[in-house]
Amino acid sequence: AQAPSPSIEFVLRTAVPLNTLREPAQKAIAAADPAIPVTSMATFTDRVATDLRGGRFNALLVATFASLAILLAIVGIHAAMTYAVAGRTREFGVRLALGAHPAALIRSTLTQSGRIGLVGAALGIAGTLAIARLLGDAWYLVPGKHSGLLFEVTTTDPTVLTVSFVGVIVVAIAAATMPARRVGSVDPVSALRSE
Repeated sequence: AQAPSPSIEFVLRTAVPLNTLREPAQKAIAAADPAIPVTSMATFTDRVATDLRGGRFNALLVATFASLAILLAIVGIHAAMTYAVAGRTREFGVRLALGAHPAALIRSTLTQSGRIGLVGAALGIAGTLAIARLLGDAWYLVPGKHSGLLFEVTTTDPTVLTVSFVGVIVVAIAAATMPARRVGSVDPVSALRSE
């Protein structure tokens, strides 16, 4: 009595579409109490969509920033590998002049990139586990009741960590593909003259 609810909700189960149900429902409510205004009517699908709008926006925002982070990682690894390949141009020229196959040099470059990705992924997973342990559920309103932002996905979920680990290695190798292809097209004579 001291804190009355500002609104009342009625739930109707029906197979009739909302447009055809609107007028009979308003009449039934008016017959029960004419002082009750019907301000809005919505289906459960609409209500769920409205309630999830904020969460979906946050998920979209996080996905957008994650995609940008992956793109920046690809660009950064690509630039680093291009620089590394450019620095080894003379070495590649000597190897090609001595009879090395371009495919072997490409494999060597991609293996180096995979190793860099492996080290980066391992450091990332270690950092993730350390930060997850350090922070725990400190960002949540009810400590001890949450273990992650996604339903049934913990901050140390093995599936997510495995996919992330493999993803970093794949991104490193994919980003090194173009510089590695240039290795096979190095002209030994011009490579040796440029130094």
